[in-house]
Amino acid sequence: HTPAAAAGVHPAYQSVSSESRSSSPHATRRAAIVNLLNELCRWPASRGRTGEGGSSLDLVVSPFMRLPSFLLFPDYYSKIRKPMCIEYLRLKVLKGLVNELSDLEADVALMSSNAKSYFSPGTIPYVYADLLMIAFRQLLTKYSGVLPPQ
Repeated sequence: HTPAAAAGVHPAYQSVSSESRSSSPHATRRAAIVNLLNELCRWPASRGRTGEGGSSLDLVVSPFMRLPSFLLFPDYYSKIRKPMCIEYLRLKVLKGLVNELSDLEADVALMSSNAKSYFSPGTIPYVYADLLMIAFRQLLTKYSGVLPPQ
């Protein structure tokens, strides 16, 4: 097993090294999208909060990994027109439906907006929606600087 596989990362989401990727702009963008999403999925929630502790298992994406349970939140799907979660976002990346960082940004913003529209202020999904966007914007700045012009 590779270190990434041992950590539970599907091979399709492993970081794309400069040795193993094509130098085409499309391949570079795809690598940036995959790597940014991987980093976002490992971002500790405590990193975005000042004065608060947190375990390494407390990740900013935790409330967004899967869609809310229909049994626990039956009205979610009538109130939220475009549900989005990390699981669906990863599938979109694998299928090649996310081709630009702006596409990724739109889906992450949708997750955040959905959480803030449905959940009450002070709840974990609501608070983490802000943390998710803070983390994403920091990573977007990092990855935007390494991409070639379109």
